[in-house]
Amino acid sequence: MTAIDRDVSQLSIAQETDNLKIIEHDLEGSARWPFVAKAFDGIVAVNYLSRPLFPKIIDGLAHNGILIYQTFAIGNAKYGKPRNPDFLLRENELLDAFAQRLTVVEFHQGYIEKPSPAIVQRICCINQN
Repeated sequence: MTAIDRDVSQLSIAQETDNLKIIEHDLEGSARWPFVAKAFDGIVAVNYLSRPLFPKIIDGLAHNGILIYQTFAIGNAKYGKPRNPDFLLRENELLDAFAQRLTVVEFHQGYIEKPSPAIVQRICCINQN
């Protein structure tokens, strides 16, 4: 498993795990992409939105690799942060971003109550290319 973040200090406990590679890297602030194409059997992105990275995420999936993506959507301001529309998905945005190249297994958009009330989009896709 690989975890990547621009600040890995909160992952100190996880560093004790033998099967975890931790990379400190700013995906948005660096022109260099730290991964090779088709490198991952699975990619999970939660509560993170960088639209320019969508194609790179797709390219990072191996054949039959699975993408699970969940983040906040328009309407979330009613429940808390983020409130800035630049950081909130538009209606069907995850479908529009991933369904052209990946097979959608499940998609949800709307209200969730747990772990805390929010408006989100969730998608699960498989790279069958």
